[in-house]
Amino acid sequence: MPDLKTRDIFIHSIKQANMIGVYCDDEFTNRIFSAIDYKPKQHCYAFANVQLCYIKKFVNLLRENPPLLIGRLAQQFANLLKRELNINVSGIYTDINGIDDIPKTIEYMTNTKHDWSLVSTGVNADIISPIMAREYGKVCIDYGQGMDTLLDPKYNGQYYLNK
Repeated sequence: MPDLKTRDIFIHSIKQANMIGVYCDDEFTNRIFSAIDYKPKQHCYAFANVQLCYIKKFVNLLRENPPLLIGRLAQQFANLLKRELNINVSGIYTDINGIDDIPKTIEYMTNTKHDWSLVSTGVNADIISPIMAREYGKVCIDYGQGMDTLLDPKYNGQYYLNK
């Protein structure tokens, strides 16, 4: 059975986002946007989040203002940041597995001192990020596969933090 409630929440959240990652000028993407009557305000390449690790300004931001990390690999990613950049993140939250976990995740985020966050929770990140920006004034990046990619040994140095 399709989960229409989650679909509708997801569509609403996408429409609220300040920027989305997409496959630009892709026929399938264009058909979806047409079906939901949507044109992104701003967009970037779908895997720009994975490539952030190469950008020195992003790595400097991590150092100067460590983020809150949300996602199943948040603890491992925090360990990587400590080991590679000698930073302590603002907080770590890993207890999110589905849409029903979003309220307690947002509660954790609002009760944890931070300026910005990296959220790697699948579709949930697309729902959480606009809420944190709009309702709480926080910069919240759907980091997607960013954590996974940097931690995955199969890439063996292909992805790295630009120190």
